[in-house]
Amino acid sequence: MSKRSDDGTTRLRITNMRKECDEPFLATGESLTNYFFYPENPLIGSLIVQDEKISFYRRTQMPCPSKWFDPDFRGILFINNFARARLDIPFVVNLKADMRASDSRKRDVFGTSKAIRKISSAAKDLCPNASYTLLCELGSIWSNTPRNYKDILTWYFFICQLVRNVATDESLSARFREAHDDLYYLERKSSDRRRNVLIENTRKWIEESGIKRTNIVNPIFRLLGAKPLTDMYEAEVLSEYKSATEHELKRADFLFAFVESLFGRNFFYETRPELYISDKSNADSLQFSERDYSKSSRRYKLGKIICRRTLLTESGFEEAVVAFVNILAESFSTKRSKKRAYVLTLLGELLISGSKWVTAARNAWRD
Repeated sequence: MSKRSDDGTTRLRITNMRKECDEPFLATGESLTNYFFYPENPLIGSLIVQDEKISFYRRTQMPCPSKWFDPDFRGILFINNFARARLDIPFVVNLKADMRASDSRKRDVFGTSKAIRKISSAAKDLCPNASYTLLCELGSIWSNTPRNYKDILTWYFFICQLVRNVATDESLSARFREAHDDLYYLERKSSDRRRNVLIENTRKWIEESGIKRTNIVNPIFRLLGAKPLTDMYEAEVLSEYKSATEHELKRADFLFAFVESLFGRNFFYETRPELYISDKSNADSLQFSERDYSKSSRRYKLGKIICRRTLLTESGFEEAVVAFVNILAESFSTKRSKKRAYVLTLLGELLISGSKWVTAARNAWRD
C-alpha cells in the first residue's frame, strides 16, 4: 500500500492479481462496496433531507442484498457510512457521529427495533422544515401505532417526533392542515374503561361511516389538525336521542336544583352537564364522559349525561331522586368508591327522615 495524505476517503487498492481471478473478484467487490455509503452507491437514490447528524435518501429500484430471504428488506441504515441495519421502508438513512454504535470492529447487524430507536432519537434534532419534508414522504406509515405495549417494531414514535417538530412552526402547521384537511384519528385505549368502550364503538362505526382507512392516522396528528373520530361518532349518536319535552325539562331542572341544594353546586360538576333523553332502559348514562386526570381521584367529568325518559315521566319522587343521584355518583370512578357510598347513604337517610324539606320536594315533584 502506498503512502498518501488523508483526504477522508477510504480506498482499497489491490495489484498483481492473476487475470483469471479478475472477473469473479470484481463482481464480489462491487457487491461488497454496496455495504458502504458513498454517492455512487447504486442502492441510494435522490436526497430527501440532510442534517448535521442524519440524512435521508430515496431507494433506487435495485434489489437490496439478501432480499431473497427477507422480503421486508426495503431500506438500509448506515451508521458512519457503513450498513448496519435493514429497514422495512424504502429509504436509505445515513446516521453520523454515533461512535458508540461503531466502536466495535465486529460491525454486527442491528435488529429493526434498535435501528428505529436510533433513527427516532436522531430525529429529535431535525429542524421543522426538514421534518415537514420527511413527513410528507412517509405518508404510508402515518397510521402506524403499536399493537400493544410490547410492540417495538413500529415507526409510531419516529412519526410522533416528526409531527412534534413540525408543530413548533405555525406556518408549516397551517400548510399541512391546508394540504391534508381530510385526516382523522382514533385515540388509543387507556385505563379508562368507559372511554375504551367509546373507542371500541367508534371503531365499529368507522366500518359503516365510509371514511377511508388511508385517511385515519396516528393520534399525534391532532397537533396538525387531524379530527377526532370519537367526536364524530358522538355527534351522530347524540343526534339520535330525542329532545326533552317542556314537562321533562322542568322535572330535570327540579332534580338538578334538588341535588345542588343537598350537596352543593360544585360537588358533582362545575357547570350543569348537557342532558340527553333516551327511550332505552339500558343506555349508559356516562358513555360520553371522560376521566379528569388532573384530579387525584381520577373522577369523570360530567359534560353530557344520558337520562331514561321514564325517569322523568313515570318515576315517583324517591325513585327519580335516587336514580338521578346514582347517575351523577357514577362520576366517582367505580361503584366501590367511598365517596359514592357516602352520597347514597346520606341521600337514603334524608329520604326516610320525613323532614318538611323532603315533604315539600315530594309535593313539588307531583305538581
